[in-house]
Amino acid sequence: MMLRIGAVVGERYRVLSQIGEGGMGRVYLAEDLRLKGQRWAVKWLPKDGMDPRQAEKEAQIMTSLKHPSLPRIVDTFQDEAGGGSCLVMDYIEGETLLQRSNAHDHRLPWTSVVHYALQLCDLLDYLHSLDSPIVFRDMKPSNVIVGPDDQVRLIDFGIARTYKAGKAADTMHVGSIGFAAPELLANKQTDHRADLYSLGCLLYFLLSGGQYYNFTKTPLEQINDRLPPVITAVVSKLLSEAPEQRYPHAKAVKEALERKEGNDQGVRGEQRNTGAGRRIVVTVYGLFPKAGATFVAVTLAKLLAERKRQAAYVEFPWQERDSFLTMTATAQGYSSAWREGTLMWRLGDSNDSSYDPAALYKLLFETKAETIIFDLSSNAHPEAAEALLHASDMIVPVASPDPGGLRSEATVANWAKVNASAEPDRIYWIANRMPESLKLPQFYKLFSTKPVSTIQEFSYDAVMAAKWNGGWIADEGEYKGALRAAMMPLLRAISPDIDASRGLRSVAKEWLANKWANGYNKGNN
Repeated sequence: MMLRIGAVVGERYRVLSQIGEGGMGRVYLAEDLRLKGQRWAVKWLPKDGMDPRQAEKEAQIMTSLKHPSLPRIVDTFQDEAGGGSCLVMDYIEGETLLQRSNAHDHRLPWTSVVHYALQLCDLLDYLHSLDSPIVFRDMKPSNVIVGPDDQVRLIDFGIARTYKAGKAADTMHVGSIGFAAPELLANKQTDHRADLYSLGCLLYFLLSGGQYYNFTKTPLEQINDRLPPVITAVVSKLLSEAPEQRYPHAKAVKEALERKEGNDQGVRGEQRNTGAGRRIVVTVYGLFPKAGATFVAVTLAKLLAERKRQAAYVEFPWQERDSFLTMTATAQGYSSAWREGTLMWRLGDSNDSSYDPAALYKLLFETKAETIIFDLSSNAHPEAAEALLHASDMIVPVASPDPGGLRSEATVANWAKVNASAEPDRIYWIANRMPESLKLPQFYKLFSTKPVSTIQEFSYDAVMAAKWNGGWIADEGEYKGALRAAMMPLLRAISPDIDASRGLRSVAKEWLANKWANGYNKGNN
């Protein structure tokens, strides 16, 4: 039996739709008839299941827990007509890690996976540190929901149990085979280390292209050789056959993920969400010299900071430094890092000649911002550039209509590198320095998709005037509105609520008022 769509159950909840199903029951979305506008998740469990008291046991566990990554149980009742029991809990919007991985063709950036892992470590540490420790026993991608704020929540405590020391075996032999610890599959007593093994299986699945360690038994580094060694080492230790060879607790796993390999100095990564949205790594990649990647990256960072977003401009360390940025930093008394309001600047180190994967890992996690904008030039260290592209949430290739630059072998190779590093929905290319009076359809036909933004050429006089004033043309009032309007589609892709901080109407008015002002787009460079 099951709940009927449209039915009112518990004399209070109208069933709207089924949103989940598993071996222990079904989950429905329901509206509260007493609290208008309130929606809940109603979990229906059959009474004739493996344990007729399952709903009661799950409710007892859940009502005793208070953690932001766990749903609350708000009500329980018997469904006499359907022959089951119901638990009413918080409805968590978002998608499961399995759905998110599927949507990205099982190629989530490893930075995102580590971000989720750190949160799960905090949650497991909470569960395992209770006076009566809770062993979850079913850590798998379909039981982890990622919300719009990029924070994870753990659902389905159907097979969780309170650990009792000295017990020879668990009462029930349960658990998803692809993610279950060996001792659980062998029907032996499980403790908190079984959850750590399952966490290792989950990370392996997300980082290996959707493979199951319990079936492949292949080391992660042999499947994905682009991962930092510290990550593969952590996953390998989590997947140790013997519980005593795994980490002693979840806190140790978190510390290992945050530590640079071979160095006791912590590599602390801030929480990706700081109130306005999830942390995202955006790489602006110049497909060939003079395409304008630095201009686009700086403008993008400035426009995000204008909207009070915590943004960071990062000049990629393994490439030649931009002379104008270096000059302006020196003139203001800065060395390589400084902050202007909500915008952090971080210039490359001229001494970084050899690529170090661990150094890139450290840079990604030490840079504190909601949005990290990497400025990646076409002359960057090839291996370092490829590693950054794979680690990025979004790639923004930049091209100008220069026939020589477009048709060079290096440009073709760079474009192929971009497409090999990310799915199409993570690539947003920009047509830069476009002439005002030429349409150039041949230029656009070179690409398989339309550009997310088109930026027209600025007059040489205006660009030089801004630079001699120690600034960027993006800072000039008569040009800022036009740039903001041109790059708004990309800004929305990065931060969907970007319009909330400044009305579109005021943006449009400013742009129209300043359009073509002071010879905008009239000159040639």
